[in-house]
Amino acid sequence: MRKLALLLMFPVVAFALEVQSIDSVNVTVSYTEPTTKADGSPLDDLSHTTIFYNSGVGWVEVTQIAATGPGGGGLIAQQVTLPIEEGQEVDVQVTATASDQSGNESVQAIPAQIRIDRLAPAAPL
Repeated sequence: MRKLALLLMFPVVAFALEVQSIDSVNVTVSYTEPTTKADGSPLDDLSHTTIFYNSGVGWVEVTQIAATGPGGGGLIAQQVTLPIEEGQEVDVQVTATASDQSGNESVQAIPAQIRIDRLAPAAPL
């Protein structure tokens, strides 16, 4: 099981994201929702966060996760299935954004990277 930590800095909010491999196609993305805006003022209008992945063909939205409240601070652990086909070994990047209730979305965070291995093991000699 590998863990990757990533500090997400947004114009709106900042929070840390962790990506953990569960098996060959499932990962858990964990974080504590942000509670402050980038300027240090309390967050009072968090709507949701959005998780994205990139397996080499561009960013794809995986899911939106509703905020636990407008002030954030909730502990989130979201299992995500990555559509990596059998017979592939791919480095996948995972990132997230945060959105307020007015629909303003932050820039994407610096991505965390994890290797997804769906290669069959070698035959015994």
